[in-house]
Amino acid sequence: TPDSNLPEGAVCEVVVFAAQVTDNDAPFDNMSADHMFTFTVVSSPQLREIFEIQGSGLVSPYVGLTVITENNTVTALDVDGFFMQTPDARDDGDVNTSNALFVYTGSNPPVQVAVGDDIDVTGEVAEFFESTQIGFGSTIVINSSGNGLPTPITFDDQFPPNDPTVPVCSTDQETAKFECMEGMLIDMPQGFISSAYASFFGANVADLLVRAGSDRAFREPGITHPGGGGPIPTFDGNPELMQVDIDALTLPLATYTAGSEIAIEGILGFDFGEYEIWPKTLTVVNENVLPSVVRQAAADEITVASFNAYRLFNDVADSGIQDEYIATTQEYQTHLAKLSEYLVSSLRAPMIVALQEVENAATLADLVARIQTDSGVNYQFALVEGNDRGGIDVAFLYRDNVSISAITQHGKDTTFDFDGSLLHDRPPLQLSANITAGQLNMDVEVLVVHMRSRGGIDDAADGHRVRLKRLTQANDVAAMIDTIQTDNPGGMVITLGDFNAFQFTDGYVDVMGQIDGTAVQSENTLWSAPLFANNPMVQAVQDLPANEQYSYVYQGSAQALDNAVLNDEALLHYTDMDFARGNADAHIDLDSNVTDGLGLRSSDHDGFVLYLTVPDLDLIFENGFED
Repeated sequence: TPDSNLPEGAVCEVVVFAAQVTDNDAPFDNMSADHMFTFTVVSSPQLREIFEIQGSGLVSPYVGLTVITENNTVTALDVDGFFMQTPDARDDGDVNTSNALFVYTGSNPPVQVAVGDDIDVTGEVAEFFESTQIGFGSTIVINSSGNGLPTPITFDDQFPPNDPTVPVCSTDQETAKFECMEGMLIDMPQGFISSAYASFFGANVADLLVRAGSDRAFREPGITHPGGGGPIPTFDGNPELMQVDIDALTLPLATYTAGSEIAIEGILGFDFGEYEIWPKTLTVVNENVLPSVVRQAAADEITVASFNAYRLFNDVADSGIQDEYIATTQEYQTHLAKLSEYLVSSLRAPMIVALQEVENAATLADLVARIQTDSGVNYQFALVEGNDRGGIDVAFLYRDNVSISAITQHGKDTTFDFDGSLLHDRPPLQLSANITAGQLNMDVEVLVVHMRSRGGIDDAADGHRVRLKRLTQANDVAAMIDTIQTDNPGGMVITLGDFNAFQFTDGYVDVMGQIDGTAVQSENTLWSAPLFANNPMVQAVQDLPANEQYSYVYQGSAQALDNAVLNDEALLHYTDMDFARGNADAHIDLDSNVTDGLGLRSSDHDGFVLYLTVPDLDLIFENGFED
């Protein structure tokens, strides 16, 4: 009743009796209800600014209520609605409230609006999957058209913050990091695609991960924020990385290449629990063109390469651990074709190729046959079965100008003292060879590794075992190098492969530093005195420009997992290192596509080639020097 004084927002229960009463004295206690319903007390539509409707919390304080919001500007169109934002002159100046809203109209809006329209909207406030909007059935009045848009929020090297301790909105809303910007215009005049896809499967596969500013995102030293404390370095986690849903508004879906410089104008959207950039325009300013092949070797250079072949399993149901995965015939043939293209066209058919993630000798024989059929390049191969429960091994391919004196597997039976298990899942494999380049030749020892991954490294239950195994493996590989050097005094030793480790410490264990002799005790959770501390070796990756030091992209951060360590003798002949780009920066959808001789996305890792100059002894001694 009008005098009930029920407050706005009160929820009431109403019972309706439909019985006919004939006796005024009949008791009502025994009558049953015919209908029962509830209602919420609401007020008449109220004039509200967008920032009032949004509020400073996760949910609008006006959910379920009808509001009128006037003289706001249409900023972006979608297929089922549009975004509008408060003009600059009426901005409340509160960083914790958004000035924008989505108006849901469905596929047949009552009024066709355009960007730049000044409008009034009357409708009910709703939260659609945690995103505030004015719902279907709104009344829309266009006051004027062609108006200027509100000033967008600029995304650059300083914003979003690179420091994970600096909040975007308020310090107590980490789960709603960008709530205060929901639906607002953004402008990224310069940015870089850091990953060509946002996930390996699901709705976000086609999304990009981008970093605003002057470079893409890279992995940095240390334990991911909040870190390990003390002198151990902390990696900030690249919190500035943003997901871009390319076709969230009206842009067509397209694939792009990581490493490309871009510019974006759009709005800050929210979908499936994530804040994303929804672009109105996406311009490629400087494309990272793939494939990017390695340089041609000079006549007096030898080429030694490393490549993770990405689970090269055949279509045969083998017995034992080799049956971990069985490819379909089409998958297998596509994979072989792409690997053949990549090895010959992008890596330029190196003289020696150290491979990782190969199932068995039969699979490797198929790859060699495919390369010969496709290009006429002739390879021989060497593979010794290891211990990996998933059935993958390390192996070598080598050209006709490579004369092999020995293939030696190291550490297959070495045990891990922590639990008595085998230490090396993929035992390192040594190739001893003499390589001819023109009229010159040179001896070389090559050790291929594929070391334990970082998976579970920070796990509360299993993390210590993972970290200790990585340390123990690294020290054992260093000991193998020492043995090879002792057996080949004055010889070149190159250790290369997928180290599953960065060129610097991850704060837990500096795998590369333990091997090359540069690991620092204070910067690691686990450490032991490196074998080569008094005579460190050199990592080839660290010789590259900073923006080329990567072979893999994980969660948007480019990082170097594939590397080479050179002893002093190898360093004397070392010229340079070159990555063949076409995998880590390519879109994941290319996994299953044969790419007309390009070999794009033949793996999830980029392979590299080392160039070493063969000495001309006649020139060295032509001035009268003798051996």
